[in-house]
Amino acid sequence: MDDPEIPDQHFELSLTIRPSPYFHELLFPQIQSFEPISLQARFNGTERLLAMDAKMPEMIFGGWHIRDLALEAGSDTEMLEFSFQVPELTSDALTIKDVQTSGSFREQMLDFRVAFSDMQDQPWLDLAGSLKQDVDYTELKLDTTITVNREDWQIDPGNYLRVFAEKIEARDLRIYQEEKEIAISSKEGEADASPLQLSLQNIDIGKFDLLGGEAIVQGVIDGSLVINDLYDDLAFTADLHVDDLGYGGDAIGDVSLLVFSPVPGFYQVDASVSGYGNRVNLTGTYHQAEEDFMDFELKLENLELATLEALTFEQLSDMEGQISGALRLTGAPANPDMDGAIHFDHVGFHAAFLNARYAIPEETILFDKHHVRFSSFTLLDRSERPATLDGTISMHDLSDISFDLSLTSSNFLLLDIPRDANDLFFGRLLIDTDLSMPGDMARPVIEGRLKLNQGPTSLSSHNNICPRPSGMRVLWSS
Repeated sequence: MDDPEIPDQHFELSLTIRPSPYFHELLFPQIQSFEPISLQARFNGTERLLAMDAKMPEMIFGGWHIRDLALEAGSDTEMLEFSFQVPELTSDALTIKDVQTSGSFREQMLDFRVAFSDMQDQPWLDLAGSLKQDVDYTELKLDTTITVNREDWQIDPGNYLRVFAEKIEARDLRIYQEEKEIAISSKEGEADASPLQLSLQNIDIGKFDLLGGEAIVQGVIDGSLVINDLYDDLAFTADLHVDDLGYGGDAIGDVSLLVFSPVPGFYQVDASVSGYGNRVNLTGTYHQAEEDFMDFELKLENLELATLEALTFEQLSDMEGQISGALRLTGAPANPDMDGAIHFDHVGFHAAFLNARYAIPEETILFDKHHVRFSSFTLLDRSERPATLDGTISMHDLSDISFDLSLTSSNFLLLDIPRDANDLFFGRLLIDTDLSMPGDMARPVIEGRLKLNQGPTSLSSHNNICPRPSGMRVLWSS
């Protein structure tokens, strides 16, 4: 007997979601706040049409401030269409504008477009393509013109990336512009383990940023990365070069990285930095096994500290001098044997937090198996008054580091902070020390005599609180 005819269904839905502690604290704890969300939906059973429209004026989610989010979706018997728009996304460090995602879905294929602009309203990304689900794989194809990093790029027609159950296959996925190129391709190999190659040509990494203005990282990268057997026994080979690498405006030099993995879990490394006075080389092997093993040798022919100033994030400035030496690391990564020495030659720097300049004229740190040794290692303040460190740091295990150190000084300038420099304390502080530091990371101990000398201005706290270390003899001069 036939089922009775089911009448066509029609409905309209209007829903408002308002802020609630249950919503914030139980369902979505990352949502700090939001304004009421409105949702409208309509369904026409006769024509099989569904339409939905959602709007959210404002939300703060996981540190992101989202404004005027709009979502529209509609479907009929053959296709589903959708669009998602956010005029502005902001965080403490980043602003993204005009975020747009749209697409349509029919017969196991999704056509899509994703786009957004930077904080200067310049289109940063505009990418379109299709995603198809086949019996054996999922296939991604991209349109032949895209915008990336405010620039128009071309893509070879006929490109695709297919993801199978046991391999990834790429063809003609080449993104290029003039002499610049990024390509992903499959190399000839076994049917179930086709190697995947990423090639880079003349890519200026300093131009890839969302913030605009002066780039944080500079350099032009060339080279290739080949990944073998991505799903099971991963092995890869890298041959990458960066010309004129810089960070924060400081030039570091030309960087070369060669990594060869003849068998899964075994890596041969040859890396170097050269130029702007720097000559650094790292070579060796790393073996991943039941007990990992490494054998690396670092050669510091010369390292100009001025080229590394930006890496201190403004904590150190006016850096000068050189570091040289050699260090070999062998054994388990968590417990390596160390052998070598690092030499400091006319090193100087200004410490921002202490507002004081220090110098290391000519000193050496020795590395002896599991020990780091200091022998009259001297730091000079701006009046050339020394603070001298002697002793040993023992590292039989990187999770269990122990100390046997002593620190002596006489009227050494520790800090010289103007009144309005920070919210904690200010003043000029000179110290006499005769301290020993035994113990370990879990139970550090400082014993001995520490005298805090009053300079032209005394050390003071903005809250009139001056903590005194426990277990020390602390003397204030009057």
